[in-house]
Amino acid sequence: MNQTATGPDRIAAELAADLDAGFAALFGAHRHVLFSTALRICGSWADAEDLTATAFLRAFRALSGYDRERIAARQPRVVLDLFPDRQRVAVDLPGVGLLTAAMALLVTPLAFGREQGWPAWTWACLGASVVAFAGFTGSSGAGRPGAAIR
Repeated sequence: MNQTATGPDRIAAELAADLDAGFAALFGAHRHVLFSTALRICGSWADAEDLTATAFLRAFRALSGYDRERIAARQPRVVLDLFPDRQRVAVDLPGVGLLTAAMALLVTPLAFGREQGWPAWTWACLGASVVAFAGFTGSSGAGRPGAAIR
């Protein structure tokens, strides 16, 4: 290993000499940047740890194909690429559908009811919107303390 090299050059030299020791140096040099990037984009300490670990795992698996001079620039991008994958799993499709229906049942009669003299269908829609909002609140966990709506 080149003892005079610094920063990315030193890490690249360590990786070329010994992948395991070099990866430990890579981890030590970049873990705080990756973790803070992950924490900023997801807002959860546990999720940030998972994203950081997954980014380093992918880097270790694909290290032979990386341009070793660009490792520092590539790692935060890996974290950013991983985040949408985690978010796709967190979408509550039944909740989204129920909330959309509840909003439509509320807004439609408010938009057209006055000009039509508040016919019976407007009152029925308003009543159904209350039921739909209650169903959404029950299905999403919003009514329980500490429950997150995802």
